[in-house]
Amino acid sequence: MKNLFVGLCVVAMVGVSHAALPPPSEEAAKAAALKKLQAAHGAKVGGYKNCLAQNKVASKYKKPGTEAAAACADPGPFKPPVNAVRAQSMAGRLPAIFIYAANSMTIHLP
Repeated sequence: MKNLFVGLCVVAMVGVSHAALPPPSEEAAKAAALKKLQAAHGAKVGGYKNCLAQNKVASKYKKPGTEAAAACADPGPFKPPVNAVRAQSMAGRLPAIFIYAANSMTIHLP
């Protein structure tokens, strides 16, 4: 009897774990994409700061007559991509023929 009860509990938990969540709303998807871009920019800024720190330490140990350390590329402030967000918001309003043409780079008239 215990084995049957444990088996039913396991089956119930497996069924619950495979339940699908509803797709996120358009606003939530845009917010998630923006957060992803901000995180990627934060990683670039972190790499830039790391490069500056490495160059500072390397300059202390640099021997005379050796070449200078590589210059670090400043990523600048975060700027959200306006065109990409606008293009994504327009995708739902364009007829399918234009979306297909934009994706395949050819125009097919009906």
